[in-house]
Amino acid sequence: MTISLTESLPELAEMIGPLPPGDTPAAWWMSTDAEVLAGYERFEADHKAWRSRIDKLWAISGFPRRPRGSQSPAQRIRVSSLGDAYLVGFVPPANLGDPPRFWRLNKQNILVPRRYTLMEKNSEVNKLFQRCRQIPNAVAYVPGMPDTLWTYERAYPVHIRRPGAGVLAFVGYPPEGADPAFEPGPEWSRLKLSTWHLLRERQAAS
Repeated sequence: MTISLTESLPELAEMIGPLPPGDTPAAWWMSTDAEVLAGYERFEADHKAWRSRIDKLWAISGFPRRPRGSQSPAQRIRVSSLGDAYLVGFVPPANLGDPPRFWRLNKQNILVPRRYTLMEKNSEVNKLFQRCRQIPNAVAYVPGMPDTLWTYERAYPVHIRRPGAGVLAFVGYPPEGADPAFEPGPEWSRLKLSTWHLLRERQAAS
């Protein structure tokens, strides 16, 4: 199903909310289904708890303290992950110097816990890092939306956001070219790309 511009552009803009930064998606959807909204709220709660664990991990590890008034480490520190769902490590900050105790730089220059000795494996740093490995991924919480669009050559992850009243889903490849077929459930309505461009122009002019 495709949502048309039957509402006025201001009404649609209020429903969708501010568009996230970045390139124009190949396709996008919106849902105001109650189960989708509830799933996204569960994601937000779990992601907040994950950020708190990252904050604690940063604090006990002896990394450089963040300047007063800056964002929390989970928001400021760049993480290295697999598919936005599995924590690999941290991109070292510019002012790091030598890695703190229980940390090392791997071959990809990513900070990861040291796990060579029994003491390192049993360290609080490593134990807490393991609790942070699974990053809450919004698409796993919302019903009806596949997490990946597959083609013969590669996979395209689905990105979920909620800037307004509804939950939005974005993908970087036209779903008509998916193999196997990419088929969101009835909870989701596909939006036109022309709607994206109109809202982007409105947002830039405001």
